[in-house]
Amino acid sequence: MNNLKKRKKAETYYRANQKEDDAIITILRADPKRYGKILSAEGEAEAIKLVNEAANTYFIGNAQLLRKLETLEKSLMNNAKIVIPSGSELVNVIGEMAGVMPLTK
Repeated sequence: MNNLKKRKKAETYYRANQKEDDAIITILRADPKRYGKILSAEGEAEAIKLVNEAANTYFIGNAQLLRKLETLEKSLMNNAKIVIPSGSELVNVIGEMAGVMPLTK
């Protein structure tokens, strides 16, 4: 008697899961482009999350300074013009652009 109850319970569980699987398959067949976009968005969200976690863990101190200087280098690469106020040192102007503390005399 106990085995019969267990078997009926297992069959009911299997049917419920089968119905759920059939519903998912129906949705996928009905609108595959939409589902693809959803998967793509979820993948991008996961990538952003991983980048943010890595940045919080590893992007500190000198790594931040290096990134600021690399960004400044890329922005000046194509002969960008910089207006330097009179009485300012070129090193300090570029340093301020990179977010680095200015040098004092």
